[in-house]
Amino acid sequence: MLRSGGRIVLLELHPLAWSLGARGLTGDPYFLDKALDEDGVRDSAGAGLAPSGYDAGVTDFAISERSFGSQWTVAQLVQSVVDAGMRIRQVREYPYANGCELFDGMQALPGRRFTVPDGTPTMPLMFGLVARAAP
Repeated sequence: MLRSGGRIVLLELHPLAWSLGARGLTGDPYFLDKALDEDGVRDSAGAGLAPSGYDAGVTDFAISERSFGSQWTVAQLVQSVVDAGMRIRQVREYPYANGCELFDGMQALPGRRFTVPDGTPTMPLMFGLVARAAP
């Protein structure tokens, strides 16, 4: 994608979404200075995100191996694209998450999307970016 005319299209859960819970900002800090050391990978989305690889009868799927995660802010994501010499064409934020409830109480929308509960201020839950390498 970094070759002349190459393109990157990124659609991901908004980094702020990991800081949210049913009562507002109750999750991980938005600005993390180290990787998260977690017990293992869990499938919390079910068929919402991976309908072709989902077994309806399997519950509480977990991988017991330790996993590490990190979080980039929107500014870090955008700056990494700029630093790679790419030209940003579009940046979008969306008030819903595709295919998964990020926390209890989320409101279902058409198209397997979820948003914050009624009465909760809207927040960005997904982030999109399109960039193209210089010709």
